[in-house]
Order: sequence, then structure tokens, then C-alpha cells
Amino acid sequence: MIALIEQHVKQGRYEQALTLLPMLEKTFFNHAEMMWIIKSLQQDLERRNTHTLTTVQQLKHLLIG
Repeated sequence: MIALIEQHVKQGRYEQALTLLPMLEKTFFNHAEMMWIIKSLQQDLERRNTHTLTTVQQLKHLLIG
């Protein structure tokens, strides 16, 4: 899922990436740090922020450890 979000971001398809966030929220609803990064990613995507890819990478890092 995160790899797909990353692919969408790299290709500039922010709207498609946004559609995947609710699934992540359902999965990590009880994990505060993950939810914080997901919300940050949502804001980055909505604003088409240049740091969006960095936020996706932070999300991956948090999952992998």
C-alpha cells in the first residue's frame, strides 16, 4: 500500500495517493505516531507539497523500523 502511494507521488498523481489514505487510517487507527504521519501526508498531498515524498519515506521508515 505504501509502495503504491509512493509510486503515485513520484508520478505526480496526488489524488490517487489520497484515495489510499483511508485504508491506512483504518489499519493504524490505534497507533498515534502512524496516524500523525498519515495526517501529515494527507496535508502534503492536498497541498501538493514538495516534501510529500519525504513524508512517504518517513511512513515507510516507521513501519520497517
